[in-house]
Amino acid sequence: MIRFIQPGTFTTIQDLSRAGFQSSGVPECGAVDKFSMKCANLLVGNLESEPVLEITLFGPQIAFENPAVAAVTGANLLPMLDGETVENWSSFAIPAGGILSFGGPVTGARSYLSLRGGIHSSSVAKVMGSYSTYVPGGFGGFDGRSLKAGDELEIRERNLNEFKHKAFSSHPQFSENALLRVILGPQDHLFTEDSISVMGDSDYQVSVDSDRMGIRLEGTPLAHLNSPDVVSDGTAFGTIQVPGSGLPIILSADRGTTGGYPKIATVISADHSKLGQLLPGNTVRFNVVTREMALKALREQERTLDSLRDVPTVSSIVKVAEERIDVVDEAGEMYPFNAAGNRFNASVRHNDHVENFEINIED
Repeated sequence: MIRFIQPGTFTTIQDLSRAGFQSSGVPECGAVDKFSMKCANLLVGNLESEPVLEITLFGPQIAFENPAVAAVTGANLLPMLDGETVENWSSFAIPAGGILSFGGPVTGARSYLSLRGGIHSSSVAKVMGSYSTYVPGGFGGFDGRSLKAGDELEIRERNLNEFKHKAFSSHPQFSENALLRVILGPQDHLFTEDSISVMGDSDYQVSVDSDRMGIRLEGTPLAHLNSPDVVSDGTAFGTIQVPGSGLPIILSADRGTTGGYPKIATVISADHSKLGQLLPGNTVRFNVVTREMALKALREQERTLDSLRDVPTVSSIVKVAEERIDVVDEAGEMYPFNAAGNRFNASVRHNDHVENFEINIED
């Protein structure tokens, strides 16, 4: 059991997303920085999708009734255990009676706290396939709201003695100046050619009016060819829409499911982590890249997680016979692939195109 002595600025329960309900008007929600969230879970031996605490700017003060193993990733908000600093991007043990607190933002905007075993409280229900909190709608997470002083959460019991300390050295670096790679479209043709150049050559500042719905930017306006309005269509995380003011808005986790402003570009998936850590006053520059470059960046980012995933990476499947599959790992060694419960990272290459995915044998 954990109890919130102080809740922090804005602390909520989030998982990966509430996917599949945008057609019904329900936002995806979920962690703003999903990469950091996955790392936090992997560092304590949880599934990547396990719900965590998303902590914004000034973190909570939490009392632990029982021993626990925890990890804090994402922004450096100066996490401290019983007054002593603990390392970001690393797992650590918390004794019974321990107090976890946060000093304040050094770099980045959001930290992710994961606890071995995961949050499994009767007060936290899965809504439409997700535990994520959607505060504007008042559902998900802890009663559809941010956590308050006095709130308590139960943590699933796990054998903490079996866990080995982990640290992640390949984490992204967050700074006051963010370079975000983007793919043009789907409506870049509704802007002047000069606007495309301006977007790539200008510095923008993050507005104080930014939140989990979107990042508002201040700087040089972008010019529409004609009207700033389009027929409303679907939105995605990282979509850059441009209203009549000409000032870009980068859509985030709690964005509306549709938007009626032209969308000039979209931030690539590999840079969503940097996007989720932007603070008011930070500087943003855009770099237009190709779809192939975006896919390569995402594959590279996923490979950095493999050091935390306790699964071998498969380079090729060499034999399939009856119920037995043999594979070759990256070192060239044969690996038997025939046990229920095994998970593997696999790659499939077709000419120059490579797709990475996970194989999970359940039975």
